[in-house]
Amino acid sequence: MTSVADFAELILLSPTELAAALAEHERRAAQLALAVAHVQHGGRWADDGSVTMRAWLRDACRMSDADAAAWVRRSRLLDGCEAVAEAALDHRLSASQLRELERLHRPKYEALLREHQSMLVDQLSTLDAGATAVACTVWRQRADAVLDEHEPPLEPLRSLTITRADDGVALGRFTLDDAAATELEKALGNARTWEGDHDLRTLAERNADALFDIAAFFNKNHAGEGTPRHLPHLSLSMSASTLSSSPEGIDDDLQRVVSPSCTDTHLCDCTIHTILRSATGVPLTFGRTRYTVPRALFRQVAARDGGCRFPGCNRPVRFCDAHHIRYWRHGGTTDYGNLVLLCSRHHHLVHQQHLSLTLQPAGQLLVVWPTGRRRNSEPRGAPPRVAAA
Repeated sequence: MTSVADFAELILLSPTELAAALAEHERRAAQLALAVAHVQHGGRWADDGSVTMRAWLRDACRMSDADAAAWVRRSRLLDGCEAVAEAALDHRLSASQLRELERLHRPKYEALLREHQSMLVDQLSTLDAGATAVACTVWRQRADAVLDEHEPPLEPLRSLTITRADDGVALGRFTLDDAAATELEKALGNARTWEGDHDLRTLAERNADALFDIAAFFNKNHAGEGTPRHLPHLSLSMSASTLSSSPEGIDDDLQRVVSPSCTDTHLCDCTIHTILRSATGVPLTFGRTRYTVPRALFRQVAARDGGCRFPGCNRPVRFCDAHHIRYWRHGGTTDYGNLVLLCSRHHHLVHQQHLSLTLQPAGQLLVVWPTGRRRNSEPRGAPPRVAAA
């Protein structure tokens, strides 16, 4: 059996040797990217039923979708720009620099990029990755000026790509013009929270939580179809046999497995359809829709809680879901004494960390962590009004 010690000569490198090895690795990666282009042109990847080269890479090479997409992008750039390919093969351009050029290899700029590729290679070969990004941005701005000279003004460049890693985590990259960036910064600033001395999140983590809140807020308050509170429509399939233990849901739109804690969160306050299936999985009947938390009951709970009840959180009602203190799948009733409001982020947190919630008679909420840590939350809804005599 091979051990790490067997590769000691390849691992115990000096800084100079490591730099040379990484350069060789990137040259080899450029060769393989061109090989991807060659196989794609040959069409033999379709022999096993794959519908795209990207799908073949996922299946035959056990790649994630993000990695397969990256190989296809690199292959298209090197196959379409000979000078860039030569610079990659002799490592005048690094993999990071090629990634910046990939962002220019779009239909709008493709012909101009081929025309300017030799000049760009000469310019970029003396730069580091950061300066390369700046140089590519300047080239794109100048290209826009040339290409749009006789065309009506285009919308500012905005792009957003999101892929899901194998563990379900979303990874992405975005480019926003000044106006859109200003709106995003303002929105993050408005949604960003700090929960006092108990809050150990970094600024990056708080920004990510703020983006979560912004998306959840839109889903709950947009003008499209949904429940009376505009809850997002999410179609999950699950087996009744797992409901009482660890509900295993599948997102019907994306055919992606949803974690039990995420499934639990949606079961708290959602629209439920019952589909009866045969032993072979064929749908037989589609039951009537019912709402787990009626609108009037939600308003009653909101009047008591005044917003998210997680200790330290000040998210208002419009950001919140109704959470079953005793889980719905455990027989928890959908009534006033078994519901509290939680913002989307803290709703998922309660299910993910298996926190215990206890609602006191006067409306105080006790939150207990599995470690034994305890925190309390006071209701902050408007006090009841006394009718005028």
